[in-house]
Amino acid sequence: MSFKRLIAPLPSASYLSRLDDACRRSALNSHATILYREAAHAIAPRVNEGLNVASTQTKRELTRARRSARDRLRRLYDRADHFGVDVGQPRILSSNASVSLRFAKNGLSTKAKFDFAEAFQTTIVAFILRDSAFAQRVGGLIKPEYFVNEADAALARIAMDYYAVYKKAPDKSVVGRLLKKAIDAEKLHADLIEDIKLAFGNVLRADLSDRDFVIDKVTDFNRRSVVWPRLG
Repeated sequence: MSFKRLIAPLPSASYLSRLDDACRRSALNSHATILYREAAHAIAPRVNEGLNVASTQTKRELTRARRSARDRLRRLYDRADHFGVDVGQPRILSSNASVSLRFAKNGLSTKAKFDFAEAFQTTIVAFILRDSAFAQRVGGLIKPEYFVNEADAALARIAMDYYAVYKKAPDKSVVGRLLKKAIDAEKLHADLIEDIKLAFGNVLRADLSDRDFVIDKVTDFNRRSVVWPRLG
């Protein structure tokens, strides 16, 4: 048995934002149906299918396939959470699944907060706002609600929403316009603006010399704190 990379394309945030509610719900649920079926083959292979797990090569393929499945499921749930769409639960995954998965907010979601010092949380925001490679690598591991400081959370949300559409960190010259747009859309309270300006100044001064260390810390937090219910 071979493990091929999952190929179901997740609809982009930009595309989904142009759809009405019914079409958006249909697009995400159609993707979920395909992804759950593909993930079942990668995450829960059955012994009676002739899988030879003794092979080192096969073990590596299985590990890569499971990691890919988990990453794609995370992205699906993050996208569903963002648009408030119920994509159900992956019932198709068989009962012998050995990998834990997270459901979207319509099932289970996290209430975790970063347990890092506030200065380190500011460093995380700085990476999200200023480093496209960091934003790409952390993927769905960071949520705005993880930040203790509301101003940091607001800046993180703006940066992550921007990255979801443009696949890069926003230039500092456009952050002001993004803040105004968020306030006009009532996604951000105007009374936070002074705190955000102060936080943004700290972000611009933050040291970005140790990207891999920060990614390791964020990954470790995610592993320790995010709710991952077992299936089966």
